[in-house]
Amino acid sequence: MLKSPCYRLFCCRQLDAQVNSGLYLIRREFDSPSD
Repeated sequence: MLKSPCYRLFCCRQLDAQVNSGLYLIRREFDSPSD
């Protein structure tokens, strides 16, 4: 079950979402410095 294409696709999409949100947070940090 864990090796089904759907599961792998879901995992890849989840990882993609985490990476995108991470890049978004980094961009926001650079766009608006806290000081």
